[in-house]
Amino acid sequence: MQPPPSTFYGTGSQAGYTQAREDLDHQGRRSKLMPNTKLGTLHSTSEVHSRVVGLYLDERSARFWVELARVTRLGIYTSQSETRWLINFVTQWNDLIVLTERDLGSLEGLWTGNFRQEDEASTTNQDAEVYTLVEFASSMSPTWEIVRELIYLAISKPAFDILVQTAVYSKKHHGIRRLPETVRPCEYYVLNDAINCLHSGSPSQILLGAVTCSAFALYSLPGRQRQYYIPLTEALGFGRIRHSRLSDVISKFQRIIESTRPEKQPKKHMSARKAA
Repeated sequence: MQPPPSTFYGTGSQAGYTQAREDLDHQGRRSKLMPNTKLGTLHSTSEVHSRVVGLYLDERSARFWVELARVTRLGIYTSQSETRWLINFVTQWNDLIVLTERDLGSLEGLWTGNFRQEDEASTTNQDAEVYTLVEFASSMSPTWEIVRELIYLAISKPAFDILVQTAVYSKKHHGIRRLPETVRPCEYYVLNDAINCLHSGSPSQILLGAVTCSAFALYSLPGRQRQYYIPLTEALGFGRIRHSRLSDVISKFQRIIESTRPEKQPKKHMSARKAA
C-alpha cells in the first residue's frame, strides 16, 4: 500500500488533482487475476466502487410528488402528512447548503468521473437555487468490495414553497422560520475542493474507512458568528455521523413510487439518481 498523499491540491489545481488520482490508480500495476489460496481470496484496495445516490425535487417533480402521495396504495399517508414529514426532516439540520441546479448536476460527474447530459425533464433554469444535504459514506460489500457513496437530498426553492403550501400549517413552523439563518450558499469551486479531498486518500486510508464504515455530513465553514450575518462558504467541513441520515429518506420515496406501479407514471418527473 502506498503512503498517504503528502500534498493536498487546492482550488484551481485541476492538473495536480488529475495527477493525484492517477497516482492512486494501481489497476495497471498488478496482475489482472488475483490468486486464490486455501485461506481465501486476495483483493486489491484499488478496486473501489464509487457511486452517487440522490433524490432531487424540482418544482415539476414536487407537484408530481404531492399527487403521488395522494394516490399511493400504501393507504396510511396523505399528501399533507407526507409533505410535513419531509419539511420537518429537511429543516431540522444546520448543514443545509445552497447549490445551483447546474452545480448539483455536476456532483455525480465530480464523484464518479462520468458526466452525463441533463435529462429532458430537467428545468432550463440552471441557476435556480437548491437546498441540499450532502453526505459521504464508505463501507465493505458482502463480496468484499469497497463501496464509497456520495448521498444527497436536494429540493429547489420553488419546490420547497409547493411543499409548504401543501403542508398547510396553522401557525408558523419553527424550522421554516429559521431556514434563512441556517442555509449557506456554496460555490462550485468549494464543492469541487471537497470532492477532491474525499478522493485524495491513500489505499490504506480508503480500506480503513470502508472497514470502519465511516460516514460524514458535509457542512459550511467558517461557522456563523452572528445571527443576521451569513459568511461566504470558504470550505466544506466533514462532520462524523453514526450512519447516513439520507439513505432511509431516499428509500422511503422509492417505496412510495414502487407502490403505484404498474400504473403508468412520468418517472422522469422525479429524479432519483443512482450512478456507478
